[in-house]
Amino acid sequence: MRCCSIRLQAAPAFLLLAAFAAGIRASDWGSIVIESGADDEDRVVTLQNSQMRVTYAHFRENTDQHAIQELYVKNYNTNLAGKYIDACADRPMLTDAAVTYEDSYMKTARLTWGTHTTADITIYRDKPFVKIDQTGNAPNIVDISNGGGNYVVYGSELWDRGFVEYPRCYYNKDDAHCTDENGEGPDSDPGSLLYNGWFIVGLYHTGSNIGWGRVMPGTVSILKLLPWHGKGFEWFWNAKTGYLFVVTAGASEVLSLGRQIADWANAGENPDDLTGIRKERMIGAQPRDFYVRRHSAEEMALHFSSPHSVRVYCADGSLVYAGGQG
Repeated sequence: MRCCSIRLQAAPAFLLLAAFAAGIRASDWGSIVIESGADDEDRVVTLQNSQMRVTYAHFRENTDQHAIQELYVKNYNTNLAGKYIDACADRPMLTDAAVTYEDSYMKTARLTWGTHTTADITIYRDKPFVKIDQTGNAPNIVDISNGGGNYVVYGSELWDRGFVEYPRCYYNKDDAHCTDENGEGPDSDPGSLLYNGWFIVGLYHTGSNIGWGRVMPGTVSILKLLPWHGKGFEWFWNAKTGYLFVVTAGASEVLSLGRQIADWANAGENPDDLTGIRKERMIGAQPRDFYVRRHSAEEMALHFSSPHSVRVYCADGSLVYAGGQG
């Protein structure tokens, strides 16, 4: 499923609505939108539900890359992605994307970088997290986010070092990389940093307490804390499967939600058990809301108040179109 970019300022309302009705895989609880970017070979992929919105898009840092460029908690205006999340300079540009699975619980988009790397991104009904299942060549994963600057790491209070930042390694599983770079010896094992076989880390903003986090496999060899922007993380090597989540209650929710996701993963990811993972109450959240871009610069929000009625809002909240029945 793909839909091309549209010049919203020039399109009559009825054409705009018809185009999006034909090009979006949506349901009563969420959607996956796959668009063309700056050219026909570029891809912009957005997954969203009532709790969160995440967008993979192009950026350039030494090379052309695709990573998470937008990460929003629904009903908050802060883009937690910052510079980028889930980036890897060794991947080529995103060359293809398609919806590969959807049912009443989940939707999956397969993202393809070149010929050697794919990632299945799965979003779940009314849950504040996605699963990222990657195969192929991506030796490291880099997050330089707008997370708010406050680190949260499960088990950090019992770990044998404080929040040491790049270029030092916060955790090093007998890997020559940290020794060669910094002369640091290996850690015997992850010890207190693992919760039932998983790392749980996150960042949050003082005041609003919104933030984001990861649940990552205990087989990760190296974890670095990155000091730039709203701070971030770097993971080595080939972190194949993990979970990315958003929070509205700061450090306590990073840890509690991270544990719930880890327990659910260890139990086999049974869709029937998703109800055991807490759903944050988002005042005014509308699962039928989705967003469209005007040349990747300005967003408009489309809200379906009924199956036959739609309103189009600018980013400043002003209504630009209302139509339909009911």
